Amino acid sequence: MLRIFAHAAAGTKISTRTAAAGHRDCSGRLSNRIHSYFIETGERVDPFVPEPGIEVRLATAAELIDMMKSGEFVSQLHLGALMLAEVRSFITFK
Repeated sequence: MLRIFAHAAAGTKISTRTAAAGHRDCSGRLSNRIHSYFIETGERVDPFVPEPGIEVRLATAAELIDMMKSGEFVSQLHLGALMLAEVRSFITFK
């Protein structure tokens, strides 16, 4: 499923996949779980046609931090996944 999603969303092939976490979210519904994965991809697959209504934006670490500071990237669930990725040394914001 993840391979299908990565290809459909971004048009890339997955070269590695590592489970980052499987934790309960804080939405007030304790039966929900968030499954986060860190994936490394290769080049975009040709021909790639994105799904209607889906925009893929690539950002550097500095651009992502700017988006967090400006309030453009604010979902606590997404921020938590990024924090787990950094804590587990998948990415770095330094």
